[in-house]
Amino acid sequence: MDKQLQKLTEQTIVDPLTNPLKKWVQDWLKKGAALPKKALDWIKNGIAGLFTKKETSLHDYVHIGRFYIAKRFLILMGLFLLVLAYFLFINPPDALNRYLQRPIVIHLKNPNQQISDTGLAIIYNPEGTMIYSGQLVDGLYDGKGELYDENGKLLYSGEFKAGTPQGLGKGYRNGVLVYHGGFESGVYAGQGTLYNENQQVVLQGIFKNGKLDGAGQEMHTNGAIKYEGAFQNGVYNGSGRLFTQNGQLLYDGMFDNGFYGGEGTDYYGNGLVQYKGQFLDGRYNGAGSLFDRDGKTVYEGHFRNGHFNGAGTKFSPNGSVVYQGDFFLGVYHGQGELRDASGVTLYKGGFAEGHYHGAGELRSAEDALLYQGQFRAGAYDGIGVLYDKEGLPLYKGYFREGRIYLPGFIGTSKSKLEEIMGKPDDDAPKQAEGAVTPPSDPQALEAQKAAETTSSPQKITYREMNMAFTLDPAPGHPGKQLVTAVHVYHPQIISIVKEDRDELDSKAAFVPKTSTSSVNRTQSITSYLVDPYLYLYFYQAEQNKPVQLDVKKAEGL
Repeated sequence: MDKQLQKLTEQTIVDPLTNPLKKWVQDWLKKGAALPKKALDWIKNGIAGLFTKKETSLHDYVHIGRFYIAKRFLILMGLFLLVLAYFLFINPPDALNRYLQRPIVIHLKNPNQQISDTGLAIIYNPEGTMIYSGQLVDGLYDGKGELYDENGKLLYSGEFKAGTPQGLGKGYRNGVLVYHGGFESGVYAGQGTLYNENQQVVLQGIFKNGKLDGAGQEMHTNGAIKYEGAFQNGVYNGSGRLFTQNGQLLYDGMFDNGFYGGEGTDYYGNGLVQYKGQFLDGRYNGAGSLFDRDGKTVYEGHFRNGHFNGAGTKFSPNGSVVYQGDFFLGVYHGQGELRDASGVTLYKGGFAEGHYHGAGELRSAEDALLYQGQFRAGAYDGIGVLYDKEGLPLYKGYFREGRIYLPGFIGTSKSKLEEIMGKPDDDAPKQAEGAVTPPSDPQALEAQKAAETTSSPQKITYREMNMAFTLDPAPGHPGKQLVTAVHVYHPQIISIVKEDRDELDSKAAFVPKTSTSSVNRTQSITSYLVDPYLYLYFYQAEQNKPVQLDVKKAEGL
């Protein structure tokens, strides 16, 4: 029932309204379909009429001045010019372009498309973006041209050879000029200038393989010269000069792989020379001279890694020599001579890590000899000679940590003792005022000499040093004698040893293990036991200072 009602409605109401509209649309579609054909026929007939129609009246002419020109002729000339313009300017054939030296337009269908054209050309990538404009030879960029990236930004403008930039040209990054100069096989070569993103000159000079190689300059951001001189593989190599942004000279000399290397001069900010000499890896190495900011010489000699090292001379601010000798990493080390500001030698001998070490001589500011012998860590240590104010030997023997060390003789062989002290005297030592008189009886001396060939103890004396030594046979070696006791008679030496002993006792956390005194009518004795040695101080009656000091090993006591 519903379907019948719907059909009846369409036949009676809808169709009478829509059928005329459909017919009208169909008629126009038929006319539109035939329109292109009719237009072509009209154009064809019109063109044919231009060649076949004859002029029959003045209406077929155009009056120009005294002449009448056929309208048909003017129309034909216009058509001819339109065709000529199309082939000349819109879509000219390649042969015509070559003849007129106009660029060939090449649209690549794919990025790897091979071309073989020769002449002026414009090449577009498959996306329609121009990638090259310039000369081609057998399909390769050759001659002057411009190369663009895939976004149409200029990459290079200049000369090409066999497909790569070669000759004079300009290189760009994101369309901004970064280089102007020579190219070879696509890289910077020859005279050129390199720019930063702000178009400021960064480098200029001779390029090779894309880097400065030869004479050139590097610039600060303010345009001032930073470096001028020789380059190799893009870094400073050879003779050159380095400057601050204000144009102040920092360095003038040789460079090696970007560092100061070889002979050169380093400058302070005030323009005065700081250092002149040899460099290695940017630091002072080799022979050179160091100066202060006032231009005064601080040091002359050898350097290593920026430190005084080797033979050299150090100067005071007034120009006098402070030290002359060997250095190691900036400190006195080896053989040298130390002087005061007035030039007087204070010390001459060995040094280690800046301290007196080894054999040396110490003198006073008045140039008087104070000590001659072995040093260790800046103090008397070993065998040496102590001198008095008149320059005469005061004590000869062993020292330890800057103090007289009498126990050093204990256990010394007679030959070693004579090596240190020299040959002993045949008579008694020089007797100081108030000293205990050592045996001097001729018979006793004869007996002492005879004892040297026996196994009995022997006492030998050194009068100049006011010292004597007791020697006993070495255990198991009767023919060899060893020092078993040291006897000192010089009041000054005794006083020095006692003062040193008292100073050590005052600094110690404990007192000596033994401190005893004994008194008789003529003398008194004070003894100290400092393992393993016994110190015996002898006093004359009614005297406050000891006049004799004996030191022996305490074993068996």
